[in-house]
Amino acid sequence: MRPSSAAWICLLLRIANYTCYSYHVGRSDLYVGRAPRRMTKLSYENGKPHIDAGVVNYFKQIREEFPFFKRENCPAYFDSAATTQKPACVIGKLTQFYSSENANVHRGIYKMSLDATRSYEQVRKTIKNFINCEREDEIIFTSGTTHGLNLICSMLMERVIKRRQDEIHLTYLEHHSNIVPWQEQVKRKKKGKIKYIPLKSTGYIHIKRLRKRINRNTKVVSISHVSNVLGNIQKLTAIIKAVKEKNKNAIVIVDAAQSFAHIRYDLRRMEANNCCPDVLIASGHKFCAPLGCGFMYLKNTLTCSYKFKPLLYGSNMITTVGKYESEFESPPQLFESGTQNIAGVISMGVAINFLERIDQRLLCRYEMFLYDMLVYHLGQHLQRGLVQLPGGVSESGGSSGGSGGSRPTDPCRLYIHNSRRGGGKKVPILPLWSDQFSSFDLVTFLDFKNVCIRSGHHCASLLLKEFLRIPDCARVSLFFYNTPEEVQFLAEQIASIARMLSGMNRGGVK
Repeated sequence: MRPSSAAWICLLLRIANYTCYSYHVGRSDLYVGRAPRRMTKLSYENGKPHIDAGVVNYFKQIREEFPFFKRENCPAYFDSAATTQKPACVIGKLTQFYSSENANVHRGIYKMSLDATRSYEQVRKTIKNFINCEREDEIIFTSGTTHGLNLICSMLMERVIKRRQDEIHLTYLEHHSNIVPWQEQVKRKKKGKIKYIPLKSTGYIHIKRLRKRINRNTKVVSISHVSNVLGNIQKLTAIIKAVKEKNKNAIVIVDAAQSFAHIRYDLRRMEANNCCPDVLIASGHKFCAPLGCGFMYLKNTLTCSYKFKPLLYGSNMITTVGKYESEFESPPQLFESGTQNIAGVISMGVAINFLERIDQRLLCRYEMFLYDMLVYHLGQHLQRGLVQLPGGVSESGGSSGGSGGSRPTDPCRLYIHNSRRGGGKKVPILPLWSDQFSSFDLVTFLDFKNVCIRSGHHCASLLLKEFLRIPDCARVSLFFYNTPEEVQFLAEQIASIARMLSGMNRGGVK
Protein backbone atom coordinates (compact mmCIF):
# COMPACT_ATOMS: atom_id res chain seq x y z
CA MET A 1 0.00 0.00 0.00
CA ARG A 2 1.45 3.36 -1.07
CA PRO A 3 1.67 6.27 1.43
CA SER A 4 -1.00 8.94 1.16
CA SER A 5 -0.26 12.45 -0.11
CA ALA A 6 -0.45 13.76 3.45
CA ALA A 7 2.17 11.22 4.55
CA TRP A 8 4.48 12.29 1.72
CA ILE A 9 4.07 15.95 2.68
CA CYS A 10 4.93 15.18 6.33
CA LEU A 11 7.98 13.20 5.24
CA LEU A 12 9.22 16.01 2.96
CA LEU A 13 8.79 18.53 5.77
CA ARG A 14 10.87 16.34 8.07
CA ILE A 15 13.58 15.93 5.44
CA ALA A 16 13.65 19.70 4.92
CA ASN A 17 13.98 20.14 8.66
CA TYR A 18 16.77 17.54 8.67
CA THR A 19 18.85 19.43 6.10
CA CYS A 20 18.75 22.73 7.99
CA TYR A 21 18.91 21.33 11.53
CA SER A 22 21.54 22.88 13.78
CA TYR A 23 22.52 20.82 16.83
CA HIS A 24 22.98 23.06 19.85
CA VAL A 25 23.90 22.31 23.41
CA GLY A 26 22.64 24.92 25.82
CA ARG A 27 25.07 27.13 27.71
CA SER A 28 23.96 25.61 31.00
CA ASP A 29 24.99 22.17 29.72
CA LEU A 30 28.50 23.37 28.93
CA TYR A 31 29.30 25.80 31.70
CA VAL A 32 32.99 26.50 32.05
CA GLY A 33 34.20 29.23 34.38
CA ARG A 34 35.40 32.52 32.92
CA ALA A 35 39.12 32.59 32.20
CA PRO A 36 41.28 35.12 34.07
CA ARG A 37 41.91 38.24 32.01
CA ARG A 38 45.56 38.41 33.01
CA MET A 39 47.41 35.77 30.98
CA THR A 40 50.28 35.01 33.34
CA LYS A 41 53.22 32.90 32.33
CA LEU A 42 54.81 30.22 34.44
CA SER A 43 57.49 31.60 36.75
CA TYR A 44 60.10 29.86 38.87
CA GLU A 45 61.70 30.72 42.19
CA ASN A 46 64.66 28.52 43.11
CA GLY A 47 63.29 25.93 40.71
CA LYS A 48 59.78 25.92 42.22
CA PRO A 49 57.03 26.68 39.67
CA HIS A 50 54.46 29.42 40.30
CA ILE A 51 51.31 30.44 38.46
CA ASP A 52 48.65 33.05 39.14
CA ALA A 53 46.02 31.96 41.68
CA GLY A 54 43.30 32.98 39.23
CA VAL A 55 44.47 30.28 36.82
CA VAL A 56 44.32 27.63 39.55
CA ASN A 57 40.82 28.76 40.57
CA TYR A 58 39.69 28.72 36.92
CA PHE A 59 40.58 25.04 36.59
CA LYS A 60 39.16 24.21 40.01
CA GLN A 61 35.85 25.59 38.71
CA ILE A 62 36.14 23.31 35.68
CA ARG A 63 36.87 20.37 38.00
CA GLU A 64 33.47 20.99 39.60
CA GLU A 65 31.89 19.93 36.29
CA PHE A 66 33.16 16.35 36.82
CA PRO A 67 30.89 14.25 39.07
CA PHE A 68 33.71 11.76 39.69
CA PHE A 69 35.53 14.26 41.91
CA LYS A 70 32.44 14.86 44.05
CA ARG A 71 32.20 11.26 45.22
CA GLU A 72 32.98 10.39 48.81
CA ASN A 73 36.58 9.32 49.42
CA CYS A 74 37.45 10.22 45.83
CA PRO A 75 40.80 8.79 44.67
CA ALA A 76 43.58 11.07 43.49
CA TYR A 77 43.35 10.14 39.80
CA PHE A 78 46.55 10.38 37.74
CA ASP A 79 45.82 7.93 34.91
CA SER A 80 44.22 10.24 32.34
CA ALA A 81 46.49 9.00 29.54
CA ALA A 82 44.62 5.69 29.88
CA THR A 83 41.19 7.33 30.01
CA THR A 84 39.86 10.68 31.18
CA GLN A 85 37.02 11.33 33.59
CA LYS A 86 33.79 12.66 32.05
CA PRO A 87 32.08 16.02 32.69
CA ALA A 88 28.43 16.17 33.73
CA CYS A 89 27.31 17.46 30.31
CA VAL A 90 28.72 14.34 28.59
CA ILE A 91 27.22 11.96 31.16
CA GLY A 92 23.94 13.86 30.94
CA LYS A 93 23.78 13.62 27.14
CA LEU A 94 24.53 9.88 27.27
CA THR A 95 21.78 9.35 29.85
CA GLN A 96 19.36 11.61 27.98
CA PHE A 97 19.84 9.71 24.73
CA TYR A 98 19.17 6.30 26.26
CA SER A 99 16.34 7.65 28.43
CA SER A 100 14.30 9.51 25.84
CA GLU A 101 16.00 9.68 22.41
CA ASN A 102 17.17 6.12 21.69
CA ALA A 103 16.66 5.26 18.01
CA ASN A 104 18.87 3.92 15.25
CA VAL A 105 20.26 6.39 12.73
CA HIS A 106 19.83 6.56 8.94
CA ARG A 107 16.99 5.03 6.92
CA GLY A 108 14.36 5.56 9.63
CA ILE A 109 11.74 8.12 8.57
CA TYR A 110 9.92 8.55 11.88
CA LYS A 111 10.72 11.65 13.90
CA MET A 112 12.81 10.08 16.67
CA SER A 113 15.05 8.31 14.14
CA LEU A 114 15.47 11.50 12.13
CA ASP A 115 16.31 13.42 15.31
CA ALA A 116 18.94 10.82 16.25
CA THR A 117 20.40 11.01 12.72
CA ARG A 118 20.61 14.81 12.88
CA SER A 119 22.40 14.74 16.22
CA TYR A 120 24.73 11.98 15.03
CA GLU A 121 25.64 13.67 11.74
CA GLN A 122 26.03 17.05 13.43
CA VAL A 123 29.04 15.66 15.30
CA ARG A 124 30.90 15.40 11.97
CA LYS A 125 30.40 19.13 11.57
CA THR A 126 31.51 19.72 15.17
CA ILE A 127 34.75 17.79 14.61
CA LYS A 128 35.27 19.37 11.19
CA ASN A 129 35.04 22.85 12.73
CA PHE A 130 37.18 21.89 15.73
CA ILE A 131 40.11 20.64 13.63
CA ASN A 132 39.29 23.05 10.78
CA CYS A 133 39.40 20.53 7.95
CA GLU A 134 37.87 21.09 4.51
CA ARG A 135 34.86 18.75 4.42
CA GLU A 136 32.50 16.95 6.78
CA ASP A 137 32.75 13.71 4.79
CA GLU A 138 36.45 13.55 5.71
CA ILE A 139 35.38 12.57 9.25
CA ILE A 140 34.84 8.84 9.80
CA PHE A 141 33.49 7.59 13.13
CA THR A 142 35.37 4.70 14.74
CA SER A 143 35.37 2.87 18.05
CA GLY A 144 38.71 4.51 18.89
CA THR A 145 42.29 4.93 17.73
CA THR A 146 43.00 1.19 17.53
CA HIS A 147 40.03 0.72 15.20
CA GLY A 148 41.08 3.73 13.11
CA LEU A 149 44.69 2.56 12.76
CA ASN A 150 43.62 -0.95 11.77
CA LEU A 151 41.17 0.52 9.25
CA ILE A 152 43.69 2.79 7.54
CA CYS A 153 46.36 0.07 7.64
CA SER A 154 44.02 -2.34 5.86
CA MET A 155 43.07 0.24 3.23
CA LEU A 156 46.65 1.27 2.49
CA MET A 157 47.94 -2.29 2.30
CA GLU A 158 45.18 -3.00 -0.22
CA ARG A 159 45.62 0.06 -2.44
CA VAL A 160 48.99 1.72 -1.79
CA ILE A 161 51.54 -0.90 -0.73
CA LYS A 162 52.12 -2.92 -3.91
CA ARG A 163 55.71 -4.18 -3.80
CA ARG A 164 58.09 -5.77 -1.34
CA GLN A 165 60.35 -2.70 -1.41
CA ASP A 166 57.55 -0.26 -0.52
CA GLU A 167 58.44 1.29 2.84
CA ILE A 168 56.34 1.91 5.96
CA HIS A 169 58.13 4.19 8.44
CA LEU A 170 57.27 3.94 12.15
CA THR A 171 59.05 4.86 15.40
CA TYR A 172 59.84 3.07 18.65
CA LEU A 173 57.49 5.55 20.33
CA GLU A 174 54.39 3.96 18.85
CA HIS A 175 51.53 2.30 20.67
CA HIS A 176 51.14 -1.37 19.74
CA SER A 177 48.09 -0.46 17.63
CA ASN A 178 50.38 1.47 15.27
CA ILE A 179 52.92 -1.36 15.00
CA VAL A 180 51.19 -4.74 15.16
CA PRO A 181 48.65 -4.14 12.33
CA TRP A 182 51.49 -3.20 9.95
CA GLN A 183 53.55 -6.22 11.03
CA GLU A 184 50.65 -8.61 10.46
CA GLN A 185 49.63 -7.14 7.11
CA VAL A 186 53.21 -7.17 5.81
CA LYS A 187 53.65 -10.77 6.93
CA ARG A 188 50.35 -12.02 5.49
CA LYS A 189 50.40 -10.15 2.19
CA LYS A 190 54.15 -10.55 1.66
CA LYS A 191 54.62 -6.98 0.49
CA GLY A 192 56.01 -3.83 2.06
CA LYS A 193 58.72 -3.52 4.69
CA ILE A 194 58.79 -1.70 8.02
CA LYS A 195 61.53 0.77 8.91
CA TYR A 196 62.04 2.67 12.16
CA ILE A 197 62.77 6.39 12.28
CA PRO A 198 65.79 7.33 14.47
CA LEU A 199 65.15 9.14 17.76
CA LYS A 200 67.25 11.62 19.68
CA SER A 201 68.24 10.79 23.26
CA THR A 202 65.54 13.23 24.39
CA GLY A 203 62.84 11.06 22.80
CA TYR A 204 62.14 13.33 19.83
CA ILE A 205 62.24 12.24 16.19
CA HIS A 206 65.58 13.02 14.54
CA ILE A 207 64.25 15.07 11.62
CA LYS A 208 67.55 15.35 9.72
CA ARG A 209 68.00 11.59 9.72
CA LEU A 210 64.34 11.11 8.84
CA ARG A 211 64.78 13.36 5.79
CA LYS A 212 67.72 11.23 4.62
CA ARG A 213 65.65 8.05 4.87
CA ILE A 214 62.66 9.23 2.86
CA ASN A 215 62.88 8.15 -0.79
CA ARG A 216 60.65 7.23 -3.72
CA ASN A 217 59.90 3.84 -2.12
CA THR A 218 58.48 5.52 0.99
CA LYS A 219 54.72 5.00 0.92
CA VAL A 220 53.61 5.54 4.53
CA VAL A 221 54.93 7.43 7.56
CA SER A 222 52.80 6.66 10.62
CA ILE A 223 53.70 8.38 13.90
CA SER A 224 52.18 9.37 17.22
CA HIS A 225 52.11 13.11 17.84
CA VAL A 226 52.58 12.48 21.57
CA SER A 227 54.13 9.41 23.18
CA ASN A 228 51.86 7.76 25.73
CA VAL A 229 54.91 6.99 27.92
CA LEU A 230 57.22 10.00 27.53
CA GLY A 231 54.59 12.67 26.79
CA ASN A 232 56.89 14.33 24.23
CA ILE A 233 55.14 16.52 21.64
CA GLN A 234 56.80 15.80 18.31
CA LYS A 235 57.53 18.68 15.91
CA LEU A 236 54.72 17.59 13.65
CA THR A 237 54.83 20.37 11.07
CA ALA A 238 58.59 19.99 10.59
CA ILE A 239 58.27 16.20 10.31
CA ILE A 240 55.49 16.35 7.71
CA LYS A 241 57.35 19.02 5.71
CA ALA A 242 60.49 16.88 5.72
CA VAL A 243 58.52 13.89 4.42
CA LYS A 244 56.55 15.79 1.76
CA GLU A 245 59.60 17.66 0.45
CA LYS A 246 61.37 14.37 -0.24
CA ASN A 247 58.30 12.45 -1.45
CA LYS A 248 55.08 14.40 -1.96
CA ASN A 249 53.11 11.18 -2.48
CA ALA A 250 54.08 9.64 0.86
CA ILE A 251 51.04 9.30 3.13
CA VAL A 252 51.46 10.70 6.65
CA ILE A 253 49.31 9.21 9.42
CA VAL A 254 49.13 10.92 12.82
CA ASP A 255 48.05 9.03 15.93
CA ALA A 256 46.49 11.86 17.98
CA ALA A 257 45.21 9.69 20.84
CA GLN A 258 47.41 11.39 23.45
CA SER A 259 47.55 14.84 21.86
CA PHE A 260 43.96 15.68 20.99
CA ALA A 261 42.94 16.76 24.52
CA HIS A 262 45.97 19.04 24.88
CA ILE A 263 46.62 20.44 21.38
CA ARG A 264 44.37 22.27 18.93
CA TYR A 265 44.73 21.28 15.27
CA ASP A 266 44.17 23.69 12.39
CA LEU A 267 44.35 21.45 9.34
CA ARG A 268 43.57 24.14 6.76
CA ARG A 269 46.41 26.25 8.04
CA MET A 270 48.69 23.21 8.02
CA GLU A 271 47.58 22.43 4.46
CA ALA A 272 48.45 25.97 3.38
CA ASN A 273 51.95 25.45 4.78
CA ASN A 274 52.39 22.01 3.17
CA CYS A 275 52.47 20.25 6.54
CA CYS A 276 49.00 18.74 6.89
CA PRO A 277 48.66 15.06 7.79
CA ASP A 278 46.76 12.87 5.35
CA VAL A 279 45.16 10.94 8.21
CA LEU A 280 44.55 11.95 11.83
CA ILE A 281 43.03 9.54 14.35
CA ALA A 282 41.79 10.09 17.92
CA SER A 283 39.89 8.28 20.69
CA GLY A 284 36.95 9.99 22.38
CA HIS A 285 37.60 8.59 25.84
CA LYS A 286 41.00 10.32 25.89
CA PHE A 287 39.32 13.75 25.65
CA CYS A 288 36.40 13.41 28.09
CA ALA A 289 34.01 11.59 25.71
CA PRO A 290 32.56 8.13 26.47
CA LEU A 291 34.46 4.89 25.95
CA GLY A 292 34.11 3.14 22.61
CA CYS A 293 33.96 6.10 20.23
CA GLY A 294 36.47 8.07 18.19
CA PHE A 295 37.09 9.44 14.72
CA MET A 296 39.46 9.35 11.79
CA TYR A 297 40.14 12.32 9.54
CA LEU A 298 40.86 10.97 6.05
CA LYS A 299 41.81 13.57 3.46
CA ASN A 300 39.29 13.64 0.62
CA THR A 301 41.94 13.80 -2.12
CA LEU A 302 43.38 10.56 -0.77
CA THR A 303 39.98 8.84 -0.84
CA CYS A 304 39.33 9.99 -4.40
CA SER A 305 42.78 8.96 -5.64
CA TYR A 306 42.90 5.44 -4.23
CA LYS A 307 39.20 4.41 -4.08
CA PHE A 308 39.71 2.72 -0.73
CA LYS A 309 37.76 -0.38 0.20
CA PRO A 310 36.20 -0.79 3.66
CA LEU A 311 37.49 -3.13 6.34
CA LEU A 312 34.00 -4.42 7.22
CA TYR A 313 30.95 -5.06 5.05
CA GLY A 314 27.30 -5.10 6.08
CA SER A 315 24.56 -2.64 6.86
CA ASN A 316 24.63 1.15 6.54
CA MET A 317 27.26 1.17 3.77
CA ILE A 318 25.14 -0.51 1.07
CA THR A 319 23.01 1.14 -1.62
CA THR A 320 21.89 -1.98 -3.49
CA VAL A 321 22.55 -5.70 -3.05
CA GLY A 322 22.34 -8.09 -5.99
CA LYS A 323 22.70 -11.85 -6.17
CA TYR A 324 26.40 -11.73 -6.97
CA GLU A 325 27.57 -8.17 -6.39
CA SER A 326 26.56 -5.03 -4.51
CA GLU A 327 26.88 -1.27 -4.75
CA PHE A 328 28.11 0.84 -1.87
CA GLU A 329 27.64 4.23 -0.28
CA SER A 330 30.20 7.00 -0.63
CA PRO A 331 32.52 7.88 2.26
CA PRO A 332 32.19 8.32 5.17
CA GLN A 333 29.28 5.83 5.38
CA LEU A 334 31.33 3.41 3.26
CA PHE A 335 33.68 2.92 6.23
CA GLU A 336 31.01 2.81 8.96
CA SER A 337 29.49 -0.62 8.54
CA GLY A 338 27.02 -1.86 11.13
CA THR A 339 25.33 -0.07 13.99
CA GLN A 340 27.63 2.58 15.37
CA ASN A 341 27.99 3.74 18.97
CA ILE A 342 25.34 6.41 18.39
CA ALA A 343 25.02 7.63 21.96
CA GLY A 344 28.81 7.69 22.30
CA VAL A 345 29.29 9.69 19.11
CA ILE A 346 26.63 12.25 20.06
CA SER A 347 28.19 12.60 23.52
CA MET A 348 31.61 12.95 21.87
CA GLY A 349 30.29 16.06 20.16
CA VAL A 350 29.31 17.44 23.57
CA ALA A 351 32.80 16.66 24.90
CA ILE A 352 34.41 18.58 22.02
CA ASN A 353 32.15 21.56 22.69
CA PHE A 354 33.18 21.36 26.34
CA LEU A 355 36.89 21.37 25.44
CA GLU A 356 36.40 24.23 23.01
CA ARG A 357 35.18 26.47 25.82
CA ILE A 358 38.39 26.00 27.83
CA ASP A 359 41.08 28.60 27.21
CA GLN A 360 43.78 26.69 25.33
CA ARG A 361 46.72 28.87 26.37
CA LEU A 362 45.77 28.59 30.03
CA LEU A 363 45.29 24.84 29.69
CA CYS A 364 48.85 24.34 28.40
CA ARG A 365 50.36 26.56 31.07
CA TYR A 366 48.38 25.02 33.89
CA GLU A 367 49.19 21.45 32.88
CA MET A 368 52.90 22.29 32.64
CA PHE A 369 52.66 23.99 36.03
CA LEU A 370 51.30 20.75 37.51
CA TYR A 371 53.98 18.70 35.75
CA ASP A 372 56.84 20.96 36.87
CA MET A 373 55.42 20.97 40.39
CA LEU A 374 55.47 17.16 40.46
CA VAL A 375 59.10 17.01 39.30
CA TYR A 376 60.09 19.77 41.72
CA HIS A 377 58.54 18.11 44.78
CA LEU A 378 59.93 14.69 43.83
CA GLY A 379 63.35 16.34 43.67
CA GLN A 380 62.82 18.00 47.05
CA HIS A 381 61.86 14.73 48.71
CA LEU A 382 64.40 12.45 47.01
CA GLN A 383 67.24 14.94 46.43
CA ARG A 384 70.01 13.17 44.46
CA GLY A 385 67.93 10.00 44.50
CA LEU A 386 65.85 11.43 41.64
CA VAL A 387 67.78 10.79 38.43
CA GLN A 388 67.14 11.61 34.78
CA LEU A 389 66.51 8.26 33.14
CA PRO A 390 69.22 7.65 30.50
CA GLY A 391 68.31 6.39 27.06
CA GLY A 392 68.52 7.09 23.37
CA VAL A 393 68.80 5.23 20.12
CA SER A 394 71.53 5.87 17.61
CA GLU A 395 70.99 5.74 13.86
CA SER A 396 72.10 2.12 13.76
CA GLY A 397 69.56 1.22 16.42
CA GLY A 398 72.06 0.73 19.25
CA SER A 399 71.68 2.40 22.61
CA SER A 400 73.48 5.67 23.20
CA GLY A 401 72.88 5.27 26.89
CA GLY A 402 71.26 2.79 29.20
CA SER A 403 70.32 1.79 32.68
CA GLY A 404 73.69 0.13 33.10
CA GLY A 405 75.59 3.44 33.23
CA SER A 406 76.85 5.29 36.29
CA ARG A 407 74.33 5.64 39.10
CA PRO A 408 74.22 7.70 42.27
CA THR A 409 75.11 6.12 45.58
CA ASP A 410 71.92 7.30 47.32
CA PRO A 411 70.05 4.52 49.15
CA CYS A 412 66.88 5.32 47.17
CA ARG A 413 66.98 5.76 43.39
CA LEU A 414 64.07 6.77 41.18
CA TYR A 415 64.61 7.43 37.48
CA ILE A 416 62.47 9.72 35.34
CA HIS A 417 62.58 10.76 31.68
CA ASN A 418 62.03 14.51 31.81
CA SER A 419 62.40 16.09 28.36
CA ARG A 420 61.47 19.49 29.84
CA ARG A 421 65.07 19.75 31.04
CA GLY A 422 66.21 20.22 27.45
CA GLY A 423 63.45 22.70 26.62
CA GLY A 424 61.30 20.12 24.84
CA LYS A 425 57.54 20.51 24.58
CA LYS A 426 55.38 17.83 26.15
CA VAL A 427 52.06 16.97 27.73
CA PRO A 428 52.00 16.19 31.48
CA ILE A 429 53.06 12.53 31.40
CA LEU A 430 55.96 11.30 33.54
CA PRO A 431 57.43 7.76 33.48
CA LEU A 432 59.04 6.48 36.71
CA TRP A 433 61.34 3.49 37.21
CA SER A 434 63.80 2.15 39.74
CA ASP A 435 66.38 -0.62 39.64
CA GLN A 436 65.72 -1.23 43.35
CA PHE A 437 62.04 -2.18 43.28
CA SER A 438 59.23 -3.10 40.92
CA SER A 439 57.01 -0.43 39.40
CA PHE A 440 54.08 -2.74 40.16
CA ASP A 441 54.93 -2.59 43.87
CA LEU A 442 55.05 1.21 43.73
CA VAL A 443 51.63 1.38 42.07
CA THR A 444 50.13 -1.17 44.48
CA PHE A 445 51.25 0.75 47.56
CA LEU A 446 50.00 4.01 46.01
CA ASP A 447 46.62 2.35 45.55
CA PHE A 448 46.58 1.67 49.30
CA LYS A 449 46.92 5.45 49.69
CA ASN A 450 43.94 5.99 47.33
CA VAL A 451 46.19 7.21 44.50
CA CYS A 452 45.73 5.95 40.92
CA ILE A 453 48.70 5.69 38.54
CA ARG A 454 49.53 2.96 36.01
CA SER A 455 52.35 0.44 35.66
CA GLY A 456 53.50 -1.99 32.96
CA HIS A 457 54.67 -1.58 29.38
CA HIS A 458 51.72 0.74 28.52
CA CYS A 459 51.27 -0.96 25.12
CA ALA A 460 54.61 0.55 24.10
CA SER A 461 56.97 -2.40 24.48
CA LEU A 462 59.43 -1.27 21.79
CA LEU A 463 59.87 2.11 23.46
CA LEU A 464 60.74 0.49 26.78
CA LYS A 465 62.95 -2.24 25.28
CA GLU A 466 64.77 -0.39 22.51
CA PHE A 467 64.88 3.19 23.78
CA LEU A 468 64.59 3.31 27.57
CA ARG A 469 66.13 -0.16 28.00
CA ILE A 470 63.85 -1.08 30.89
CA PRO A 471 61.29 -3.90 31.32
CA ASP A 472 58.43 -1.74 32.62
CA CYS A 473 57.71 1.55 34.36
CA ALA A 474 55.12 3.42 36.37
CA ARG A 475 53.40 6.33 34.63
CA VAL A 476 51.85 9.48 36.04
CA SER A 477 49.54 11.28 33.61
CA LEU A 478 48.07 14.59 34.74
CA PHE A 479 45.08 16.47 33.33
CA PHE A 480 43.56 19.92 33.71
CA TYR A 481 41.17 18.69 36.42
CA ASN A 482 44.03 17.76 38.77
CA THR A 483 44.93 20.23 41.53
CA PRO A 484 48.27 21.44 42.95
CA GLU A 485 47.34 19.92 46.32
CA GLU A 486 46.82 16.51 44.72
CA VAL A 487 50.13 16.73 42.89
CA GLN A 488 52.03 17.66 46.04
CA PHE A 489 50.39 14.73 47.88
CA LEU A 490 51.34 12.41 45.00
CA ALA A 491 55.00 13.47 45.15
CA GLU A 492 55.09 12.92 48.92
CA GLN A 493 53.59 9.44 48.62
CA ILE A 494 55.84 8.37 45.73
CA ALA A 495 58.93 9.48 47.64
CA SER A 496 57.80 7.82 50.87
CA ILE A 497 56.93 4.50 49.19
CA ALA A 498 60.11 4.55 47.08
CA ARG A 499 62.23 4.89 50.23
CA MET A 500 60.33 2.10 51.93
CA LEU A 501 60.65 -0.28 48.96
CA SER A 502 64.33 0.58 48.47
CA GLY A 503 64.97 -0.28 52.12
CA MET A 504 63.07 -3.56 51.82
CA ASN A 505 64.79 -4.59 48.60
CA ARG A 506 68.29 -3.21 49.19
CA GLY A 507 70.56 -5.03 46.81
CA GLY A 508 68.37 -4.45 43.75
CA VAL A 509 65.20 -6.42 43.18
CA LYS A 510 64.09 -5.47 39.68
